[in-house]
Amino acid sequence: MCGAAGFAARGDGSGRALSELLDLLGPAAHRPLGAGPPSRSFVCDDHSPAEFSLAFSAGSPVSLRLLVEPGCSASTLEENGRLRRRALEALAARRDFSTEPVRRVEDWFFPSAMHGLFALWCAMELRQDRPAGLSWHTPRVKVYVAHHDITVAQAHTVSRLRPGEPAERVGEFCRVVAGDPGRFVHRPLVSCLSYTDRHRALPTGYTVHVPVRDYAPDDEAARDRATAVLRRHGMDPGVLDSAWAAMTSRRPRDGVGLIAYVSLVQSTWQPPRVNVYFSPEAYTVRPPRATNRVQEGWAT
Repeated sequence: MCGAAGFAARGDGSGRALSELLDLLGPAAHRPLGAGPPSRSFVCDDHSPAEFSLAFSAGSPVSLRLLVEPGCSASTLEENGRLRRRALEALAARRDFSTEPVRRVEDWFFPSAMHGLFALWCAMELRQDRPAGLSWHTPRVKVYVAHHDITVAQAHTVSRLRPGEPAERVGEFCRVVAGDPGRFVHRPLVSCLSYTDRHRALPTGYTVHVPVRDYAPDDEAARDRATAVLRRHGMDPGVLDSAWAAMTSRRPRDGVGLIAYVSLVQSTWQPPRVNVYFSPEAYTVRPPRATNRVQEGWAT
């Protein structure tokens, strides 16, 4: 994936990123795939504890992101939380960033009695226009909302919570990525509202995550839709084919779910960004949804 995003060609530490990914996974990195997932990780549908995504922005290099669940091999949620904190602190020491913001809110995420699907995930962004180890300067609080059975028109309304951006862009994006479903009756559409201290009353960022894997017959259609929205936003989709080849040897038509989400990110101070999310399919390949694409109403 580093090679697909252009990092390996520049010789700027893709091997280091791989080492850090393996360190974050801990003992799970050496677990045979035939043994199945180490836990029912919430990161991916097949419980793979890592997810990759490519972030596109017009006029800027593509960046690669990793989402990892450290401690995924733990037997209890409490142990899971302890392993994740240690993994985060080790990564901070290597990358020279502070974990002080996490310590300030750790009581929220690591209570004495823990409940829920997970305790802590670690995200790492590799960018060609910034040196390794440079973290975001402005802390953010992100609120995720799952919209069950929502329409495109309602998604348009939600996007207006962030002022100053044409909401029509969100509606068009949702229609293209999901194939104009009318209502999102399968996996819900997800909104992410970002808050910073620059404007405490209203969100300064809004992201819509479209679960394309539940609204496309196979990954060929998902890839084509991601390509279409990238072109509409003036971004080069050529990296997608390279990323696909890096992730799997199967044909896009032979399954659905490797391309999991396509999202549109809008911020008050930055240009729009499109993110494409890839599941490793480490344990399961979901079969294509439609055996006869013409009969099911999909493009031939």
